[in-house]
Amino acid sequence: MRSLFAAPMRVAAISPRAFVAPLSPFTRTLYQKTIAPPKHYTKAEVDEKVLDMLFDYAKVAQEKVNLEANLVRDLSIDRLDRFGLYWDLQTEFDFFQLPARTRTRDLQSGREAADWVASILEEEQRLRV
Repeated sequence: MRSLFAAPMRVAAISPRAFVAPLSPFTRTLYQKTIAPPKHYTKAEVDEKVLDMLFDYAKVAQEKVNLEANLVRDLSIDRLDRFGLYWDLQTEFDFFQLPARTRTRDLQSGREAADWVASILEEEQRLRV
């Protein structure tokens, strides 16, 4: 019985062009992914990126959005959006921190989120002065 995923096989004449050269050390395969060096940030860059993310998540007018605004009361960011903000902070600044549930409850304002990210980057020695 034929597999559903198997492609039909054709037999072709072997030509000199059919020879497959071995992989050179510069050829990337599926299992060899280049690793980029970690990016370094300043505190001002962290504040700016966190503020940009707050603009995406806030459900109020843009002139009310600032780092000192409370996420729940002032910006109307609900529980799921705070969780999304938490994960977006991790992916934007390329770190991973658990536990997620208590961390999202701890972040009360944009300033606290920016300071938390800056402290993580400082621990990883990726915060420039």
